[in-house]
Amino acid sequence: MLFANPGLKAKVWPTSNAYRGKTPSNPFGRCATKGGKKQLTLACSYMYGYARAYDDVTIRGAGRPAAYRWWLDVETGLSYQSNTAQNRAAMQGMITGLKAGGVRTIGLYSTVSQWKTIAGPVKSNSPLYGRSNWIALGKSTVTKARKACSGAPLPGGKIAMVQVEVRYGSATIDRNVSCS
Repeated sequence: MLFANPGLKAKVWPTSNAYRGKTPSNPFGRCATKGGKKQLTLACSYMYGYARAYDDVTIRGAGRPAAYRWWLDVETGLSYQSNTAQNRAAMQGMITGLKAGGVRTIGLYSTVSQWKTIAGPVKSNSPLYGRSNWIALGKSTVTKARKACSGAPLPGGKIAMVQVEVRYGSATIDRNVSCS
């Protein structure tokens, strides 16, 4: 699942803690309008993430979501806020939304650099902490990918897979190396 947090630019930015007949417990409080205007708050970022993830699982044709490992794909090429707390709130909402839709196993996909830019530091009591990691190295080799399996993971997790871009004939392809 692609992470994004466009903030108030989103056409579907939330204005409450309710979504599709559900009102998830929001650790950031109440998402609400102020003076009739949408607000960029941690609570609303959380609800934005929740709604996008819940929809991905429940209305986009994902049959048997619990049968698969889902990855929260965090990359700088997508929308995000400069305030990393806003992005972490949206990611936490995504995890809650995925779980509400029936997903059981959720990991994090990113590079260390992109993660720092978008999410920043993560506390050990966060739902983002301790998740399986799928790390992208960029242009590299399968040998270096295997060595990266013992490297520094994203917050408190364990590296489960490493992705590298390798030459295959005249093309460059992504290759994933399992760390188990």
